Amino acid sequence: MAVGVVAATAACSSGSSGGPKVATTTTTPVRPGTGTFTMSGRRLDLRVRMCTTDPGPATDPTATREFLLEATGADSGTTYTVRVTRFRSNTGQGGTTFTETADLLSGSGSDVKGLEARRSSSKGRWIDLLDRAARRPLIDRRGDRVRVSGRFGPQGVSEGDRGIYPAVLDARCP
Repeated sequence: MAVGVVAATAACSSGSSGGPKVATTTTTPVRPGTGTFTMSGRRLDLRVRMCTTDPGPATDPTATREFLLEATGADSGTTYTVRVTRFRSNTGQGGTTFTETADLLSGSGSDVKGLEARRSSSKGRWIDLLDRAARRPLIDRRGDRVRVSGRFGPQGVSEGDRGIYPAVLDARCP
């Protein structure tokens, strides 16, 4: 089964127009340690390797990681990595800011290709450059269940650009 992710990643690197508008919901029950990434009506099954609320190594004194999920899946000989993060930051210049990111990556080293969904809050308002109508966090965590529903595209694109695809990640932490 070809996954829409393959087409989306290839389309983004070739500059083709945006993906089809499809429903981005999944009703498949997810077992602990598994997940699905659904894009353009196609599904990639995932194995969730890690979920943690550990802040990890301090690389930036103004930002603290609050959540990390890492999962992998394969389709047609290509291995994909899904990484979901939530960071809290405070530079001392204003209120606390949250940045939530979900990445879908394939390849390794300098050959990594991928799509990203990113949403940040500022003064209680959520901002998403790929979906200006977004008003909620990108990540919905309820117990061990993690759901991401948003628009994915290559880094640097904005709403209206080519190569943006609606997608849903539905996963359960191990």
